[in-house]
Amino acid sequence: MDKSGQIHENIKIIIRENKPIVRVEAREGNKNSNSITVRILFTLTGTCNRNIDLQMFSSHDFIPYHANYTSVGIIEEVGSNTKLSGKGKLVLLPAQFSKYIDFTEKEYLKLKRKYFSILPRDLDPVDALFLPFICVALDIVSRIQEEGLESILFLGCGLLGAILLKILDLDNIHPIIYLDEKDIDSRLLFENGAKHVFENGSEIAQDVKSSIKEVFVLSKGDWVDNIKENILYESVNYTDLWAEEGEFAMCYDTQLVALDLLRNNQLYLKDLIAQHIHAEAAMEACNSIKDNFYKGKSLIYDW
Repeated sequence: MDKSGQIHENIKIIIRENKPIVRVEAREGNKNSNSITVRILFTLTGTCNRNIDLQMFSSHDFIPYHANYTSVGIIEEVGSNTKLSGKGKLVLLPAQFSKYIDFTEKEYLKLKRKYFSILPRDLDPVDALFLPFICVALDIVSRIQEEGLESILFLGCGLLGAILLKILDLDNIHPIIYLDEKDIDSRLLFENGAKHVFENGSEIAQDVKSSIKEVFVLSKGDWVDNIKENILYESVNYTDLWAEEGEFAMCYDTQLVALDLLRNNQLYLKDLIAQHIHAEAAMEACNSIKDNFYKGKSLIYDW
């Protein structure tokens, strides 16, 4: 029961015997004066567990076959004994699988060090889910621009690779992409500016191969090592994002650029979403991901 005397329904996903189970509970509001309550609106999950996205952005292992990225919610209650403010504000959090989440002040401040927690009111909350991806992509694009790179190959292409592609397209840079079997569908990549797309196991044309000067490794596995050893020329320079240590961070200036891209409708992200689903469909989603039904696109859980 909250301050108005209302009892809310809380929906959450728990895991039993490696299967997602939906639990519905009556919620009486946050009675802890030292914590805050966030009502989750959306949760972003990935459907490919082999590309760089999992290492950089996944907050924890939870639902089988899902890569758990981010959630966006609204601060519903702020405890009277906390020094926090922001009731009614939109916030970005690590992936949550419950409609209501309570955080202590210490937990919340820890999250703020990693995420751009308070979001502008005019920002589409679904677009906001992708902000960490956009910020990392902007940092990589900045490197590409500084070094004047143009003939680029991506080994693997998940959500980060697709967003990189979209941003590079704004500068008229069109990478070549070599895909793993569960990466983003090639048709979508062509629509977003890819110059050439090669499926795993296919040969790269000689003229295309000779033009490649820089390779960004966005996936891992034996297939990546095979391409390095047997397909590409030795003179190619590699940037292996898997080997870069340290947790990603979204610096303030990069956040502002990312927000401008979204506000000015320069970065369309809805085509990276396979579908919006509800908690009750989690088991079905697990089976669909296992069968590669979503072709590397993301899922959005609506709460």
